[in-house]
Amino acid sequence: MNYYKDCYFSIENGLLTIGNSLIERKIRIDEWGITPLSLTDKQSGKVWAQDGEEMTVPNYFGKEGWHGGAGDGNHEGLSDRHMAVKLVWKRKKGEYVERVFEVYPGIAAVHMRVTAAGSGVWRADEAEAMAYSGTEDAYSARKPGAFAPADAIDLINLPKGHYDLKEIELIDKTDRNDTLLREWTRPVYNHGWGSDEAQGNLFVIGDRMDGNAVMLVKESPTRTSMLGRGGSDLRIQKNSVVQLLGNGLNGQELDADGVYAYGSTVLVGKADELDAEWRRLYRAMWHAGDHVRVLSNTWGDRNQDKAVCHEFMMKEIERAAELGVQVVQIDDGWQKGQTANSALVKSKIWEGYYEADPDFWKVNEGKFPEGLKPLADYAAGFGIEMGLWFSPDSSGDFANWRKDADVLLGFYRELGIRRFKLDGVKIRNKKCERNYLRLLETLNRESGGRICVNQDITAEIRLGQLYYREHGNLFVENRYTDFGSYYPHNTLKNLWELSRYIPAGKMQFECLNRARNHDKYPEDDPLAPKNYDMDYLFAVTMAASPLVWMEMSHLEESDAARLKGIISAYKPHQERIARGDVRPIGRKPDGRSFTGFDVATGEGSGYLILFREWTEESGFAFTMPGWKGKKIRLEMIRSNDEKAAVEVGNGFAGFRTGKPRAYAFVRYEAEE
Repeated sequence: MNYYKDCYFSIENGLLTIGNSLIERKIRIDEWGITPLSLTDKQSGKVWAQDGEEMTVPNYFGKEGWHGGAGDGNHEGLSDRHMAVKLVWKRKKGEYVERVFEVYPGIAAVHMRVTAAGSGVWRADEAEAMAYSGTEDAYSARKPGAFAPADAIDLINLPKGHYDLKEIELIDKTDRNDTLLREWTRPVYNHGWGSDEAQGNLFVIGDRMDGNAVMLVKESPTRTSMLGRGGSDLRIQKNSVVQLLGNGLNGQELDADGVYAYGSTVLVGKADELDAEWRRLYRAMWHAGDHVRVLSNTWGDRNQDKAVCHEFMMKEIERAAELGVQVVQIDDGWQKGQTANSALVKSKIWEGYYEADPDFWKVNEGKFPEGLKPLADYAAGFGIEMGLWFSPDSSGDFANWRKDADVLLGFYRELGIRRFKLDGVKIRNKKCERNYLRLLETLNRESGGRICVNQDITAEIRLGQLYYREHGNLFVENRYTDFGSYYPHNTLKNLWELSRYIPAGKMQFECLNRARNHDKYPEDDPLAPKNYDMDYLFAVTMAASPLVWMEMSHLEESDAARLKGIISAYKPHQERIARGDVRPIGRKPDGRSFTGFDVATGEGSGYLILFREWTEESGFAFTMPGWKGKKIRLEMIRSNDEKAAVEVGNGFAGFRTGKPRAYAFVRYEAEE
């Protein structure tokens, strides 16, 4: 048995046992693939297994010899240290499948990543046919028992019982979507003889009789961005075997260096506690650290690249220093080349940058005659970092990924610029995906972990909220007063819903200049941005990574003063919030609710960020299960209503305010 803290594994006689103090998986390994046997919840004693026919998740190329080994790892500093077990199936002609099982100390989860190498296009139907062909490599000719579909990722076994299935689908491409999470629950037919299919990213199967549950996560992009996807992402076969489907390889060309297949995570626990356990795992695999900053970007005022120049950015830096903004990011327009987003010229360039101009990513000398160094130095004098927008070159399956890396590393080494918004990414196939991830891996490795990437998920096929989540944070949505598309309650709604499954700090959410474009909204619309205080708009983003999405130098002075006040109140608590566990509380934001977030930062301590939207009611009791039987001390940090009050009850927090569209930022601590 091998150990790391409470994690352990062994491989004996083809049986892999891996786990920690909370969870254990047993998986048989042979030349055909993996056969998951049991999954044990050590807290409840529940064993997810069945006495019926075993089912194997097949390898992609038929019968292959295998070997295994292990050690601890931390994804080059991007995750907590953990135990990793690597299994490799390799054929003489160079094809191989690698599965890496990971378990983190004190977290009831086992994570699996998969790499496949080969040649030509891999097709699930051809691999499936091989199982019944009777050829020398045929599964059925060599091994008794059942096989999962050829593109299966993982599976678990169900004991006979009464179950509910919750399907959770995450959604990106937010330029055309404003519902970013869908979830629904239904009973599983306990005498089903066929198969029950589902779609999404996360699935919870709960036992109605004992309250125990298992969560399966498809480690992939969102449904509309998955490569090689079939008709479903999960199948429950004969109410006994739960298969996670769609490895992403179907119809994809493999290569000798390997591409990533989609992986899995399996968690166990009580049904009402699995969301929190999943967030714990996510935070272990992604470190908030440097990623959560108050960052400004001028693109929110829709001047695009027209205003960007040395003089204008100097004013933005000065205003940032006044407000307390930590990063000033220059969007599209700082570079010599002009993209399809330019307002200055008609351009169709959204990839193929080096072919269009070998100097595309040099600094525009007309706008910045002395380059960016004077700006970076001026900002540093205020304790502010500079950031840049950048579009990796998707052409040729990201053939220029190394050039892109050198451009960004050059800015980091020469000017200390280490924060880059990555936009325009088009992941058309597995080779694209692998080369894009090579770019991210190289930036991290060669900067010693200092470079922070901000990945745009507003359009195209991109990694989404789950896939290879250790890299950077997410620019979630473009919203503008110019189009009437920015509504504070919708921004709050999207953060509130997603924060149940994605650590809030991973996501960048926006506040805009409320004084602009009043004519784009109905005059009598109580939810229009003009009706909110500027500090309320920022408070909406505080549980996340706040984005000041505007030209700050054009703020009205009264709004600038409010923004300065809330930022100064937030920053002393920023790090604790970023590292805390954010969970949504109250009602779903819809413009007419009491809603908010509980940010747990330690045993009995944390923050409340509470909102009264446009409601007739002046008060609301937020359920706080962890407060029952405890004496809680509260400190009001900031509110936009001097009459606002938050009181402690036995298991609830009562929020009362004298006006609608009010917030309260409160610190709480359980007294000894």
